[in-house]
Amino acid sequence: MKLFQEFNMCRTHPAVYADKIERHKQYIYENQLSETGNDFAKYIYENTSLNGPKILLKDGPSKLIEFANILRNMEPLKEFKYNPDLCIPVPEKNSWTKKEVFSKLVKNKKLELKTNNISFHFDVGYADAETTAVLQLIDDNVFFKGKRRQHILGEKHLEIGITNMIDGRKNCCYITLLHNNMDRKNTDLYKSIVSSEYAELNN
Repeated sequence: MKLFQEFNMCRTHPAVYADKIERHKQYIYENQLSETGNDFAKYIYENTSLNGPKILLKDGPSKLIEFANILRNMEPLKEFKYNPDLCIPVPEKNSWTKKEVFSKLVKNKKLELKTNNISFHFDVGYADAETTAVLQLIDDNVFFKGKRRQHILGEKHLEIGITNMIDGRKNCCYITLLHNNMDRKNTDLYKSIVSSEYAELNN
């Protein structure tokens, strides 16, 4: 639940959280192995005191400072409500980031909850709640392109479920969020969602 608390702290006290974000600048350094002119992995995040993995970053310190400034000018948001029904189990390590695996898990969750109004992302990195929250919020990579930040700070995302699995130095967490603008009812829209996803799951 510590990660849940970190997300809520950022949503409800963004200016205060900006100071926390900036303190992580000390763990970012240039990636000496990156090629000149390569836009990916110019920087590395590594906090050796936590014995976590090296995290590749695209823009590094500039992205961190940019986001801290955004938080200082942001209006507070409503805090998340934790919903265990949203939790999606993390699979075995070799399947953590396989799209075909987590896509099917998300589809099954939509069917279970009778709604298509779910957002999902994952993170593979540190077990420390503050660190994984900060890295998801900065979202400085070419894979998610800011979507994780949008999920965590989305005004319509009011319910969240979090699961995680630790293997060695790496921690994988699955984040599932529910929008608040669609009732879970057997509407024609929901029936079309179920029909299309049931067909896709069974192809």
